[in-house]
Amino acid sequence: LNAIIGYTELVADDLAGFEADVLRPDLDKIHGAAIHLLGLINDILDISKIEAGRFDVDLEEVDFEELVGRVGDVVRPLAERNYNTLVVRCEGEVGAIRTDRVKLRQALINLLSNACKFTEDGAIELVARRVGERLRIAVKDSGIGIAEERLEVIFDAFTQADSSTTRKYGGTGLGLAITRRFLHMLGGDVTVESVVGEGSTFTIDMPVWQSDAEIAAAVAAEEAESSTSAVDEPRGAAESDAAEVAVADADVASASVPEVDLDNAPVVLVIDDDPAAHDLIARLLVREGVRIRSAYNAREGVAHARAYRPAVILLDIVMPDVDGWAVLRTLKGDPALAKIPVVLSSIAGEEDRALSLGASDYLLKPVDREALLCVLNRHAPGKEGTVLVVDDDPAAREVYRRTLRQTGWRVLEAIHGRDALDRLEATQEPVDVVVLDLMMPEMDGFEVVERLRLDPRWRALPVVIASAMDLSEREQAQLRGRVEGIYRKGSLSVSTLSRELARLAHGEAKSALPS
Repeated sequence: LNAIIGYTELVADDLAGFEADVLRPDLDKIHGAAIHLLGLINDILDISKIEAGRFDVDLEEVDFEELVGRVGDVVRPLAERNYNTLVVRCEGEVGAIRTDRVKLRQALINLLSNACKFTEDGAIELVARRVGERLRIAVKDSGIGIAEERLEVIFDAFTQADSSTTRKYGGTGLGLAITRRFLHMLGGDVTVESVVGEGSTFTIDMPVWQSDAEIAAAVAAEEAESSTSAVDEPRGAAESDAAEVAVADADVASASVPEVDLDNAPVVLVIDDDPAAHDLIARLLVREGVRIRSAYNAREGVAHARAYRPAVILLDIVMPDVDGWAVLRTLKGDPALAKIPVVLSSIAGEEDRALSLGASDYLLKPVDREALLCVLNRHAPGKEGTVLVVDDDPAAREVYRRTLRQTGWRVLEAIHGRDALDRLEATQEPVDVVVLDLMMPEMDGFEVVERLRLDPRWRALPVVIASAMDLSEREQAQLRGRVEGIYRKGSLSVSTLSRELARLAHGEAKSALPS
């Protein structure tokens, strides 16, 4: 399925610009059917794990406001696809909670995704509030609603409101069942109120702070409540716990290592037993200026890591003989390799375990190009170059820092104009482009531009103005010809800004930024 999905996306991309529109609807149907089937399989695996007692609860202190904010960011594109508005808010201060971050996040995403799917041109709202030592989270929508006689059965596996819902909206009928079982494991529950034609409200009630003993009791109760016989988890990640497998140095030494290419392009090492996975990743990254090195088993993978010292390693979990967990332990146990970012990829939802064992990130198969590029950029900083952000507003600098780093930039910061000039004098590596605010204490942006253009060292350094102020004709004339672009804060997406900064930094073309 991963191969079907991946190759379908590649063919669709290859057809862009060609007169082959007659093929695209068929490709879209193949892609949609494969995505649906993969979702069904993953949901069945989740239900099976719960019923077999294979799901662990990992308690940690969680910043609730941050969690729901990120959930909102994930779901917002789905809401906008059906022309819905989405609001995520907390009534009063909720503060920190102690729970399983991943399971609560998945429960919220499931509820919001359902609301988005069954609502068109309407409103969706997540409202959370603390009531004593309990947390109440309501997910409201103005969608099609659910008939009263169906309100309880919708939490049963493979059940939807009615057969016409399945035909029109699709879905597996497992999302709500998984959500309720996750919440039972967290000592909580989810209930629903609905009126046909007016909308639905799903309400989560759960403890704010959970002890290990309380969680153990809740998990035991949920497992005992399950009336379905347990289904064994597929061979793979779970079995590596029973038998720790190390990749022996002798095996590594005997693995064949091709002659190292001395080209300066960064290396991405792919360790996966599936040849199709290597081909797909190579084709996804063909335009990104990286070299792909392939290893088809654990021994080759560790040997290649030692030979190439890649910028990033993409590692599959489920492989024959020696699995990805053993490879990860070997890599992180070798001082020479421990700092190389390792991104695990699998169809299994093992993100928590991967991160706890030292993985830098986790990708769920099938890997799409945008997710892959985002991860590679995040763990290979400086690919685009170095940008100096000059702004007296700490919040603005944080937005630039977090988002530009995700797109591959090394970010330096200055709090005003004089600090910026000091940073340029002191830095050991060249700055490729400057993002400059105008209104700042000590020294404003106008004077910074003047000084840069008078100094032979920085005369050609590209400068982009990012300001909230309205410029007069005189101020625009003062900057014209001295900066590469002027834009109002918030008017450009981060991806567009990053792309234009890259053009300026690499001297490829005149910036398309407004000026």
